[in-house]
Amino acid sequence: MTPVFREGERIQAEPISVEEAVQLVEGMDPKTLGLRGESAAGAFTVYPEEGVVMVDRRPCFRLNAYWSDTHQIAGTYLVTEDGAAVYRLDRETGEVRAIGGP
Repeated sequence: MTPVFREGERIQAEPISVEEAVQLVEGMDPKTLGLRGESAAGAFTVYPEEGVVMVDRRPCFRLNAYWSDTHQIAGTYLVTEDGAAVYRLDRETGEVRAIGGP
C-alpha cells in the first residue's frame, strides 16, 4: 500500500493530559529548559495554569516552573496539546522560543 497525502487534511495526534505535559517538562534537562546555574539546588517543580495558550495556531498548556529551594519562578513553558513541541515564554517580552520536545 502506498501512502497518499490529500491536500488540506491534517494528521490529528492523540492529545496529552495536563499531567503528562507537567511530567514532560519536569523530565527535561534543566539546560535545555534554560535553567542552568540559576539556582544552587537546580531542582524545580512545575505547576500548570488554567486555560490554553495558542502558539502558531496550536493550543498549548501553560506551565510554570518554580525553584524547589526558593519557590521563585524559574521559567514559563508552553507544551503543545500533543506534546510534540515545547516552548519557553519570555515573560518580559511575551515572545516564545521553541526549545524541543520529547
